[in-house]
Amino acid sequence: MGGDFDAGEGRAPGASAPRPEPGAGLDFFARLGHEENMTADQVRKARARAPFQPFTIDLSDQRRFVIPQPDFLWVMPGGRTLGIADENGAAEIVDLVQVTSLELSGAEES
Repeated sequence: MGGDFDAGEGRAPGASAPRPEPGAGLDFFARLGHEENMTADQVRKARARAPFQPFTIDLSDQRRFVIPQPDFLWVMPGGRTLGIADENGAAEIVDLVQVTSLELSGAEES
């Protein structure tokens, strides 16, 4: 029995390490399914939908912003930065690279 298991890992020699659950951890690239990053055009399209539908923006640092009206979100000139306002009038400046998903009416668009 002495060499049957790797005591540090608790598995038989030659056995592979257990795979993490999909989407587990902080690897936001896994959440994107290895697709390209969110683009300014995708954000603009969500904002310009007629009739407007509220949507949610998720960031790589696990923050989530609900966009209840089009005037709560703007894309800065150059298309690399977003401005996001809240109900109290405070604004957050976000680099578009941090956006991991944009969720419209319960359907994810990445």
